[in-house]
Amino acid sequence: MALILDYYRLAVPMNSVYGPLSWRMRLFSVADMEIPYVIRYFFEELQKGSGWRRAVVRYFSDIGESRPEEFVEIFEEMVKRSKNLIICGEDIVDVSMKYGRDGGVVIAEMKGAGLISPTVGCGGFGRAKAPLYEINRFFALLLKLS
Repeated sequence: MALILDYYRLAVPMNSVYGPLSWRMRLFSVADMEIPYVIRYFFEELQKGSGWRRAVVRYFSDIGESRPEEFVEIFEEMVKRSKNLIICGEDIVDVSMKYGRDGGVVIAEMKGAGLISPTVGCGGFGRAKAPLYEINRFFALLLKLS
């Protein structure tokens, strides 16, 4: 069960190698796993009969973002632009600018929500010019199923 939680990023290990934020660099331990905020919101919304989109809107509303519904659209576009659920930071900045938002702020808030995580490797991008981010598998799956 713990492996399923980790694979879909429903819960991620808290301890990491050398302290990086990347999900892939975290040490797997069933005893010390955390549930990303957006996953918590999703299960609360599921109990109310709402879906993942409402969870994203509510999370970004709760952290004080204006026009929180745009984060659903930003996330959808990020998934479309990704390759194997890896997206380049430059693409996130481009999507953010489309909505009149600061790319660095969007990246930080998406990381805080648990929708993306910094990652290592090329992810099919060859030599990327910007940092790469892994998209939360569970939310990408929910998007495809909706």
